[in-house]
Amino acid sequence: MTEFVIESHLLPVSCELSQALYGVLRNESMNLSGDALAQARTLTFNFRDESYTAESGGFHPVEIRLKRASIKFSSWQLAYITTFAYIGNVYPELERNLDFDCQSGRCLVHPYIQWEPIKDNQDVLSMYQLWESNFLAYLNSDSYSTHQITLDDTHCFTNGETTL
Repeated sequence: MTEFVIESHLLPVSCELSQALYGVLRNESMNLSGDALAQARTLTFNFRDESYTAESGGFHPVEIRLKRASIKFSSWQLAYITTFAYIGNVYPELERNLDFDCQSGRCLVHPYIQWEPIKDNQDVLSMYQLWESNFLAYLNSDSYSTHQITLDDTHCFTNGETTL
């Protein structure tokens, strides 16, 4: 797979994000045969800062899922991007706090717990662009200590190690 393109009919996914995720994919799946990746229909990326806690903060965990309708297509469709944060005062829990769900066409911003349509929503598009810019900066500065990629919910690669 020489070209890795992420498309979305709702969000302006940049070439930089496509290239960054492809770089992580190449680094984390070095033991994977090219055929397994070529046959994959879903990719799920998880990024974590292992030092992130409710007390001391840190970088919010991020999950990005890509899908394609068929292995005949080389491009990937953005299914969703979700970030998580500790929410609550006395007993904080790790909860979804920002969710760009391209499958439903909606965006969730917590703590307001309000789903907004993505299409033609300038506030959501601006928020996405800010999120993407920050995420790329955090990724480039090695802020995430754990990178995990799952192919078709079966093959999992965490920091270069393979599990099934």
